[in-house]
Amino acid sequence: MSSSKKRKIYISVIILILVIIGIGIYDIYYTSIFPSGQNGGPDNISGNDFHHIQKTEFLMDTVISIDIFSRDKEEAEQALQEALILMEDWSDKVDRYQEDSLIYKINMAQEPVNVPEGIITMLEESRIYYEKSDGRFDPTVGPLLDLWGFGSEEMKIPSEEEIETVQEKIGFDRLEIDYEARQIYVPEGMSLDLGAVAKGYIVDRAVELLEEKGIDSALINAGGNIGVLGEKPDRPWNLGIKNPRDDAAEQIFPEYIMSLSEGGLATSGDYERYFMEDGVRYSHLINPHTGYQVREMRSSTIYAPTALKADILSTAVFIMGWEEGQKLINELDRIEGLLVRDDEVWSSDGFSDLLRD
Repeated sequence: MSSSKKRKIYISVIILILVIIGIGIYDIYYTSIFPSGQNGGPDNISGNDFHHIQKTEFLMDTVISIDIFSRDKEEAEQALQEALILMEDWSDKVDRYQEDSLIYKINMAQEPVNVPEGIITMLEESRIYYEKSDGRFDPTVGPLLDLWGFGSEEMKIPSEEEIETVQEKIGFDRLEIDYEARQIYVPEGMSLDLGAVAKGYIVDRAVELLEEKGIDSALINAGGNIGVLGEKPDRPWNLGIKNPRDDAAEQIFPEYIMSLSEGGLATSGDYERYFMEDGVRYSHLINPHTGYQVREMRSSTIYAPTALKADILSTAVFIMGWEEGQKLINELDRIEGLLVRDDEVWSSDGFSDLLRD
């Protein structure tokens, strides 16, 4: 059986678990969709003729859910279906393990490849935060992830010699990108991995599509990468941040329930993809400068004007670490964040403005 088939089988086994526990960010709204004593199911939340349309799929190795509130049920259902088609199309393009994907072809090509505007948008945004993070956010980290076995069933601790060898194949600034001509060349041995970029971009595209279709109340959750379009009919969307330790007394931080009507939200944590060996946790969040995991952080949550920025920054800040991550958040306009390490939580000055009253 091929590794890709094994991977798909493994993924199908964990879908139910992911649906139950969620990843990174919990929508408090899911636990209290209807006021006490109200009947009628998810299609109609009250007597004000708003319909609640919701669908869940599995894309990009995670659970995708779209929630829409609309007076026009048919319009909302059509818009939701089109958004899912868009998300699936882009998911197929950016999966570097899928041999017929665009990213796979880019990585295997021996010459520059013409790419759509969306890829260029992701690369432009990646370049900004590659530079701001001093290279610790790096979309060419793929060979390191492969060395550690992430993306396969055989996760393992590599030797220092193996890490040093693979580090020679990493460096976003070594990619040959013509942004105007929309062309990219990945040097031999390197690998472009948009895993910390694509979910946010795809969520933004889906939100834009819904808005173009006349939807003004929706939430898209791509495995903890959130895009918000307007408020629910009766209030903003309430979102909780997951406590990064499963044995914590509370699954979410009750004092940090967010109340949003726009923007993007994302969490990166060492509980998402990891393995344990000799009591030590090894996550997929690897510092390309060292080749090893970041030890001082547990999770980083970022609120930004777009899901793309939130997606990138949640990873970048996590890998930058506690002190430098805080510094970057404070330097950026319209960016707020919450960082967790061990039993300590830090939030930026404006984060409190995003919390539920």
